[in-house]
Amino acid sequence: QDQFLLHPPPFLPGPSSRAMAATEPQKRKIEEAGSSGANNGLAVPQGPKPPKAYKNGEFLNSHDARLIRVMCELQEPGQRLDEHSAENIVMFFGSARAKPKAQYEEALRRAQDDAAARPQDASAQAALERVKKQAFLVP
Repeated sequence: QDQFLLHPPPFLPGPSSRAMAATEPQKRKIEEAGSSGANNGLAVPQGPKPPKAYKNGEFLNSHDARLIRVMCELQEPGQRLDEHSAENIVMFFGSARAKPKAQYEEALRRAQDDAAARPQDASAQAALERVKKQAFLVP
């Protein structure tokens, strides 16, 4: 009697998940057993199929799917521009971090003073670096 252990219990050491994938003959045997009604002791999975990944909102909103969301943010506007036959675009970038020059210089001076007063404090040094990185935003 042929039985296939497609997914061993978690407490048993086994091959990698790639090696555990059923081969075509195994899949056919399982499908035949399920369709004939006589499963010969084989456990034929029953129940609802999992949702397609592209329809799974929980997955799409997860950290693991961030790359997919970023790609969508590039592709979808491109499609809209193509639909309207846009050949040229002008993009404006802005930031809530941008400060007027006087305000930026004051923040920089305070961060420099703080970093000089506490040279061993990593957070003071990091704060100074953050302020320095904002220099390009100053008009």
